[in-house]
Amino acid sequence: SANSEIIQLSNFGGKGPAEAGAHRGMAPFGTYDMAGNLSEWAANAAGNQRYLLGGAWNEEPYLFVAAGVKAPMARAATFGFRIIQRVTSPPPESLRAISFPQVPPKLSKPVDDRTFQIYAGLQAYDKTTLAAKVEQIDDSSPYWRRETVTFPAAYGGERMMAHLFLPKNSEPPYQVVAVFGGITVLDEKRVQDFEYPYEFILRSGRAMVIPVFSGTLERGPSPYFPPINQERERALRWPKDMGQTIDYLETRPDIDAQRLGYYGLSYGAAHGVRLIALDRRFKAVALTSGGLMPNQPQETDSWNYAPRVHIPVLMLNGRDDFLFPVETAQKPLFNALGTPASDKRYVQFEGGHASEVTRPDLIGEILEWFDRYLGPVKSRP
Repeated sequence: SANSEIIQLSNFGGKGPAEAGAHRGMAPFGTYDMAGNLSEWAANAAGNQRYLLGGAWNEEPYLFVAAGVKAPMARAATFGFRIIQRVTSPPPESLRAISFPQVPPKLSKPVDDRTFQIYAGLQAYDKTTLAAKVEQIDDSSPYWRRETVTFPAAYGGERMMAHLFLPKNSEPPYQVVAVFGGITVLDEKRVQDFEYPYEFILRSGRAMVIPVFSGTLERGPSPYFPPINQERERALRWPKDMGQTIDYLETRPDIDAQRLGYYGLSYGAAHGVRLIALDRRFKAVALTSGGLMPNQPQETDSWNYAPRVHIPVLMLNGRDDFLFPVETAQKPLFNALGTPASDKRYVQFEGGHASEVTRPDLIGEILEWFDRYLGPVKSRP
């Protein structure tokens, strides 16, 4: 896809800013070096703040297409600007304030149990014996071995796919964490091109599985924000994909599927609440940079699923997250979770959306959470 090609040719390497022109990622309007490197100020206002766009060298690549805002006088080593020389005066429309879809305050309660059962029935599937096939093996990493597995999907005659990563520093049977990443899973076409801000899970000695949900990775690409009916149909398939992936894990003697965790990042954190509410096999959950999403169909809105979650949940969020604001997206979701107060934890970090995903203290929080609820991992001598 266009975005993935731009990102691969841009400075998201995490080592520092580069000279202008050092990278050749070209944006849709013919400008070079706009993705990564430094987030650039835009003239457009968002309330009393200004937009910062394009992502920076130390941020996740999908922030290239995510909006961010800051107070106009905010300064950081990752903020910059682009100078241009205009040959004509800018149209006033290009400098106007731009509103961004925000999660409106939840004024209604989540649906009742009868309605919830109807929603759950739309996402159920008939379990069958999986005719799974290992299609590819990647043993190039010193930390993990990746097996790409396919099996028939639960719908439409399609073929489901999952990428199973096995750690090299612990002994089987492995604990396993299912991972649903940021929104670029809809855009990237191969798992090899997908960024891995999840390797810490493998280094902790746990296995990791990335289900290839309908419309994602090798089964994509699909639009970030399709029309509402298409959004609903796509999202309703994902619990079936997740369920079948767990079914497959249960057939593996080298996997301890009784100690199953979930890690969701941003988009995967927002949708993860529904996935863990519908499949009771998960034992512990960590959600980073997530929250309630705007404009979601009732059948797939996390608001209706949060009270049905009863397992331990760790939520980690940026205090200045513009995509998932604290008061309307983060706190309402956390408070709605049906998990007992002693088994759910909400941690705020300095920064905006996904700015905390590679912080050592965040990684420590997640690994401690899985150690607590899945049990510690014994490293290989």
